[in-house]
Amino acid sequence: KIHIENLVTTSKSSNPLLKGLAKTPLRRDNRKGSKFCSRRLKSRSPHATTLVFPSGNQVIAGTNSQSEALLAHTSFSAIIASMIDGMSGAGEFKIQNIVASCHVGYNVDIATMAKDHAHIFSWDAKLFPGARAKGTSFGTSVLLFSSGNGVITGAKSERQIVLTFEWLYEIVEP
Repeated sequence: KIHIENLVTTSKSSNPLLKGLAKTPLRRDNRKGSKFCSRRLKSRSPHATTLVFPSGNQVIAGTNSQSEALLAHTSFSAIIASMIDGMSGAGEFKIQNIVASCHVGYNVDIATMAKDHAHIFSWDAKLFPGARAKGTSFGTSVLLFSSGNGVITGAKSERQIVLTFEWLYEIVEP
């Protein structure tokens, strides 16, 4: 069982009006004395948060699917356009990271698995209760706990999440 928890995406706008965005007070401004040169905007539907930088770059986080991320990208671009009284020039949309939770369906003996697959998993119960696998052929990282719950991160597509889970399931299968 896999559930996507968060997507982080980026996009770039070519509108030169964004250069003054961080310096001017705007409606919907959530900055409270921050020295970080960006504006944070939140959306309820889809549930997402974006950081807008004067360079035109945007980072959007908090969505649960690629379609929600694209909808948030479009929504935030329209909001920014209304804030600067012009077209935001919504540009390239790119997924940077997908985080998913998973469950293999049964408890896992982490100690035995970490010993049998030491070339894949690192585990030290004194430091952290989960086994870590990094550098899978899919470019993802996995945390696996004895309860059978896990976290997959580092994917650029939902397909990479599924492939990583299938790879993980083959290793821990009883």
